[in-house]
Amino acid sequence: MLAKLIPSVRLAASTAAAALLLLAAGPARAQQAPWPQKLVRIQVAFAPGASTDNVTRKLAAIMSKSLGQAVAVENRQGAMGAIAMSYVARESPDGYTLAANDSSSVIVPNTTSKVPYNLQRDFTPIAAVMFSPLGIAVKGDSPFKTLQDFIRAAKAHPGRLTYGTGGAGSSTHLAMAELANEAGIELTHIPYKGAGEALLALMGGQIDAQFASPSTVMGHIETGKLRMLAISGDAPPAALPGVPTFAKAGLPNYSFFNWIGYWAPKGTPTPVVDRLQREIVAALATDEMKAYAQAIGATPRVESGEAFAQLIEHENARIAGLVAKLNIEKQ
Repeated sequence: MLAKLIPSVRLAASTAAAALLLLAAGPARAQQAPWPQKLVRIQVAFAPGASTDNVTRKLAAIMSKSLGQAVAVENRQGAMGAIAMSYVARESPDGYTLAANDSSSVIVPNTTSKVPYNLQRDFTPIAAVMFSPLGIAVKGDSPFKTLQDFIRAAKAHPGRLTYGTGGAGSSTHLAMAELANEAGIELTHIPYKGAGEALLALMGGQIDAQFASPSTVMGHIETGKLRMLAISGDAPPAALPGVPTFAKAGLPNYSFFNWIGYWAPKGTPTPVVDRLQREIVAALATDEMKAYAQAIGATPRVESGEAFAQLIEHENARIAGLVAKLNIEKQ
């Protein structure tokens, strides 16, 4: 009798084991479902209208179509990008919450004492896009017609001329500080809560100048409300043919660029990161993004994965050396 029961017991055990395997496989298959399955949110470290915001919104619109899922852009400006970056660092590493920042992400840790995030420790780099020159802008009716006009006035009245930025330690702050060092002039820095506020102050005549990417001031230059005295790079963007480079304006050793970067929380699965990189590369290759890049004077280049990580490492070393040379104290 016992012999007859043993096969039945073995069959029941095998059936139970198979059932358990099927139950275990269910969640595994759910975890391996293709990304994305829901809304993807990009947290922009700057206010609406900033170059990072403008580029990200266009990128998100293209990615929404190719991914088949909505890609939303949310602004978490403040604290020189720390609010957005810290928020994303605490989110689940599942590819559904990303950070968008610019080259300030490398500058701020070198100019700020307490930064609540670490790019290497807390994030997985996805890609850097839209390498954009920076230029010095003044009001349309400013007495400064050229960069040399501005420099001569600054030398004649040390500390009297003012410039605004989105905050101490921002890329535009460091860009102007380096320019002042190269030109041998003394300027007064007026930090604002964001680049947008600084732009309003410039147009309202509260400050004398502002460093900006072409995308944020192009419309005002076209209407004559602002004038750009010089711009970085080997040649002026096609959209600003009359603006000289800093080299032609009398500062041959000066150059400063901005770039926009995207990060995911550390631990985001490699397949998700790879998909994001492919989507960003494809989006930047579209005629729409190429035309937009040309319109704002930027280069739609993409540095993804390890190349982006190396860019961050190189820029960190360069900025650290520049901060030391300029004796910029951490805020």
